[in-house]
Amino acid sequence: MGPLVKLLPSVYVAKGAQYPIVGQISEDGENLYLVQIPLLATIIRIAIKEDGSLSDIILGRFDEKLIGMDIVPSNTLFKVMNDTGIDTKAGYTNFEMIFTGVTDQSVNVLYREYSAKDITKPSVQDLTYPRDAKIIRFREIKLAVKQVTNEKITYTVLEDGLKNRLRN
Repeated sequence: MGPLVKLLPSVYVAKGAQYPIVGQISEDGENLYLVQIPLLATIIRIAIKEDGSLSDIILGRFDEKLIGMDIVPSNTLFKVMNDTGIDTKAGYTNFEMIFTGVTDQSVNVLYREYSAKDITKPSVQDLTYPRDAKIIRFREIKLAVKQVTNEKITYTVLEDGLKNRLRN
């Protein structure tokens, strides 16, 4: 293990270690990467500038800004690495819901879920909802139906399950 970089009084990252970029934010017109650093009891996300240098923004588990960042050495740089593989250990669910039409009595949706081990063979499920349904729910997805015609469905995503996953 290489030298350690001090981020907070009790947070260190190893030189050469890889940490996931979990989002982007904009602060004062500057685009910043959010890098997730795991801790024993929680996680933090530090904001990294496009040149790899640290900004002064650290977010806690519930998006609260943390203060007291002490970087040693002060010229610490992160390098953005391109990883085109699928992270099979993360437990992500890759899926799509496809509107397939309506009948006089029902709204039809096709659900496809893809495995990280074989994205060419999805698990498929036909879903049927009452034609006058105002809410469509399947697993962690909740949609508010605005309008349904033979050609399209107009909806608003009310829940997608992402919020709970990001906080865990």
